[in-house]
Amino acid sequence: MAITEMIKQVEELPADAQALVVDFIEMLQRVYARPQTEYRRDEQLRRYFGIINTGTPSGSDNDLIDADLAHEYGQS
Repeated sequence: MAITEMIKQVEELPADAQALVVDFIEMLQRVYARPQTEYRRDEQLRRYFGIINTGTPSGSDNDLIDADLAHEYGQS
């Protein structure tokens, strides 16, 4: 996915989620721009686990995800 496509998708999120995603992307750029141990990289990524509440008990709804993907790829 091109960076411009990601920016468009981020702009569609609520403001609080936008800030989290931008922070996450900037962290990824910093983490992968310099050599580190794999452990340190994993620890920095884990900091973001669970920060967005999707509204479902497990944090995912496979049927909804499948429907969204089908819609995006024109299969619905």
